[in-house]
Amino acid sequence: MVKKNDNSNEFFNFCLKMKVNAKKLKATTGEEFSNDKLPKITEAIEIYSAAFDQQELALQQEAERLKAVEKQELANRIKEKFRLQEAQFLKSFCDFPEFGINRIKVGSHAAKILIRLQSGAINEQDFLWLEDKGFNNEDVTQAFYINRAKSHLAQWKSSNKPWSLVNAIADYRKGKSSQEVLGLLNQTIPLSFLKAIRS
Repeated sequence: MVKKNDNSNEFFNFCLKMKVNAKKLKATTGEEFSNDKLPKITEAIEIYSAAFDQQELALQQEAERLKAVEKQELANRIKEKFRLQEAQFLKSFCDFPEFGINRIKVGSHAAKILIRLQSGAINEQDFLWLEDKGFNNEDVTQAFYINRAKSHLAQWKSSNKPWSLVNAIADYRKGKSSQEVLGLLNQTIPLSFLKAIRS
């Protein structure tokens, strides 16, 4: 008799034997099946049908599992490709966090000016260009004026020209650095006479 775990080849062989036996039986008796063998045949077909259903379910589950694995691998490949593209993209841009400016193309005119501003003073023309192109903000303005004030202060210390000191004080004020202005005034001009005048 047929067992539950037989494979499809065995089922095919079983069916082939059954067909051959049915033809022999019909040739000798005129009937295809005897009624006493019908329950056994039905049981065998049901066993194989259940086995096929289980096999089909297992194949379907395996196909779904493979599809999920394939989707996950595809998603991982896409993520990695995106990460590499983003890294390549970010290499061609630079950030200036101290000025609150991000993603400026490396080597662009704006990047060159902002790099110079990071390291020291820029000229008025560059400052106006930044303003005209929309790169100016409070941090850029403050850095420009403070750097320029430091330059004026250095000129004053080397030449003792009063206008250099006046310009340094004005630029510190524009750069919103009033504490440095007060410190500068206290260092350079003795304000004790002002206190005497007020009293």
